[in-house]
Amino acid sequence: MKNNTYKKTRWWLALLLFCLPAANTSAQNDGIEALPICPSYIWTYPSSNDTTSLICGDDNHRVILTQYHDPVKGINRHSFIITDYFSNVEDYFSTYFNANDSTDYNVSINDMVMYNGECYFCGKMTLPFLEFGSNISSYISYGIIGHFSPQALQSSSGSIMFSTFKQAQNLWHLTVTQYQGVSALVCAVGIDRESGQGCLVEAYNEISNGWKHNYGTIPNIPGTIFSDILASCDSITLLAQFKCQNGYGPDHPAYDLNHQVFLVDRSGRQGFYHDFNGSPLHYIAHYYLNDSYNFHINWAPMLLYNTDFFYNTFGVAFGVKDHNVNSAAIRLFSFPHKMKYDRSIYYKTGLNPHILDIATDIYGSYSPCILSYDNSFLQSVLSVPYWFDPSSTVPLRHYTNGTLQSLTQHRSQNVVDISCESVGHNLNLIYQNIDSIHVSCLNKITRHYSNLPEKQAAMLVATWKFDPNEMEFDFTVAEIIEHKEIKGDEICKTCNNN
Repeated sequence: MKNNTYKKTRWWLALLLFCLPAANTSAQNDGIEALPICPSYIWTYPSSNDTTSLICGDDNHRVILTQYHDPVKGINRHSFIITDYFSNVEDYFSTYFNANDSTDYNVSINDMVMYNGECYFCGKMTLPFLEFGSNISSYISYGIIGHFSPQALQSSSGSIMFSTFKQAQNLWHLTVTQYQGVSALVCAVGIDRESGQGCLVEAYNEISNGWKHNYGTIPNIPGTIFSDILASCDSITLLAQFKCQNGYGPDHPAYDLNHQVFLVDRSGRQGFYHDFNGSPLHYIAHYYLNDSYNFHINWAPMLLYNTDFFYNTFGVAFGVKDHNVNSAAIRLFSFPHKMKYDRSIYYKTGLNPHILDIATDIYGSYSPCILSYDNSFLQSVLSVPYWFDPSSTVPLRHYTNGTLQSLTQHRSQNVVDISCESVGHNLNLIYQNIDSIHVSCLNKITRHYSNLPEKQAAMLVATWKFDPNEMEFDFTVAEIIEHKEIKGDEICKTCNNN
């Protein structure tokens, strides 16, 4: 996506060498990629019978994860569809993560990212158990983190690996970075199994000692929920909110002001344990919204995105409702640092908007691509706010023949790949050029946006607690139950001359 990265002075080159993920030097780079020549395509994968999907990618590979609930086994079948951009090989690898059926456990994956040629994912493992002294069966769940190399998997030299973290009940978002002596730091946020508050797993691969992890919470701030986490050049940003005591709206006498609050914390590149373990005093940024469109639902899906990777600036997005009218919107904030947002905009949607996914390129952008749904777009909608041009409109694109589920930047172009569930419950893949978003296989509408003032954060004392600390752990190999080549069939192509 467009950004200001390319305009920096010569010191930018040194910073680039320090901060950028290592290049994938596969021999595949000798190939020539056949790029689509039209702005918009849709492909379908027949008979896939998949209900949920996630997508991620880098300059060499795209990975689509589909999760199909097998009615016979009672658990999810996970299929990772890997596309090599240069060889044009596309195949899938299916696994139950070694479970035989629902009497063992069931795995659900919530988030997936690519970093340094490796695909990382997080989610939860749900296990049945019999309560002591009764015949009542119940369930318990653990957080899960996994990873694999798409290149190694396709060449039959790698495996899908996973590990559980029993302190966490679920892990729903992750980010990955690295620093000297650590080839990968995987930071995943979710919910603590005992307290029901936000938790953070920092799993890191020491080059000389293997994998270890730290587990953190903020127990001195009750009701804190960690919403998202994101790495930039030399920092890691954490987005959080408070549990709301009820779902009453602003006009109800029992209205909970936590509906107008969100929180931001930040560590250096080595993580929160490195920066704040045992720290006597640390402040988290506390934002109370007292302007228009300030009400968010309890456990609102709040997401982060980089606005400029090298300058460590970032953005926040979530769905909101106005206090005084029956109207809702997507609201975005841009941050130069954690203690202040310098701009905020909103554009109206249907009621009850929920953000599903957000994407920019590796350098960040002030015009992120957003997937969301609301009561007007139950099958979700793609929106791209160009918020530096006050005269511009926000393009919205939706699909009547399927539900948009996840998106990722397509290589280094200003293009997104979107995974979609068709009305026949098959996987669809949508390719959309953002610079030519007016040319699309998707249905087209527009919205206007409005500006809101900047705001300084209040300082809230946060005491990080890490237990356990620097614990070694191992990954388990997931058995591949099926591996086949696959190819999508083109069902739509819209070009500039159409």
